[in-house]
Amino acid sequence: MILFLFSMLALSAAETLGELYHIVAYYSFEVKGKSDVDLIRNMIVPPGGDPPFASREEMEKALEAKRDKLNNLRVFESVSYTYEALHADDVAIRYRVRFHIDDAISFIAVPYPKYDSNYGFMFGLKSFDKNLFGSFANMMLVINATQMDGSWDDYTWDGELKITDIPIGKSRMQLGVTGEAIQHGRDFSDFSWKGDLLWSSIPLAQTTIDLLVDLD
Repeated sequence: MILFLFSMLALSAAETLGELYHIVAYYSFEVKGKSDVDLIRNMIVPPGGDPPFASREEMEKALEAKRDKLNNLRVFESVSYTYEALHADDVAIRYRVRFHIDDAISFIAVPYPKYDSNYGFMFGLKSFDKNLFGSFANMMLVINATQMDGSWDDYTWDGELKITDIPIGKSRMQLGVTGEAIQHGRDFSDFSWKGDLLWSSIPLAQTTIDLLVDLD
């Protein structure tokens, strides 16, 4: 509280000197959860920092836009920020901005049983994660076990895994895999799988390239 009052007094005193620039000198992030701080920083802070703002209102408008951008990801429980004046001279007032972020639960799993008189029961599970390992990648996993001729010992298994928007520097990667297997009692056989990997926007000289690889 004392630091806050001091910074507000310093800010008021500096602003009485005339029209000054308002510069965000430092950003810091307090994240409760798994989200990667560097990825968050890169989303809302330009590589060279923000340009000087002509007024405090203009700076606050820019900070609100950054907060809205993070909220629109739909992976955070709450996003807020505070700022304090660090230094003022006859040219500009410099600030430190702190973002306070609480992760939301991003993983959801949904079981779904189904019955069909042609084969019997199918037991399935769909799961989703919109912030896989805190990387903001999207994951979808589907697994199904289907009875063979109504037997409680024999099943066909199939599944699909898809992960998109995996950050690799300035590029993005996407992975997709599907697979099948047969179960008789405790024994599994006839395994098969295939997949693909797409690596997009890979920086190369003055352009970018995409790389697609089939996996099987």
